[in-house]
Amino acid sequence: MMNEIMVLVLVLLAGMGLGLVFFGGLWLTVGKIAALQQPGLWFFTSWLLRMTFVLGGIYWIGNGQWQRILICMAGFIAGRMMVFRRTSSWRIPKFEKGDRYAP
Repeated sequence: MMNEIMVLVLVLLAGMGLGLVFFGGLWLTVGKIAALQQPGLWFFTSWLLRMTFVLGGIYWIGNGQWQRILICMAGFIAGRMMVFRRTSSWRIPKFEKGDRYAP
């Protein structure tokens, strides 16, 4: 029983790691995209690498057990929330009524 709980905790942590890699990589990609000659190619390549890594990781971690896959996905979402909190709180501008941002 204790081994099963430990495995599920490790699955949750692995899912969090996958979420951190996926969404952290997305954040880095979006930050670099404006300075590149071919942003579409960079974005597609980044997406393909991140998706391959995450889907392969979930498949390997899940080991064909839906409970592990579900817990891994919960960790993935938690990783997304951690990246979102870390990166968005200081990047989102505050808009006031009457501000004009369109050219």
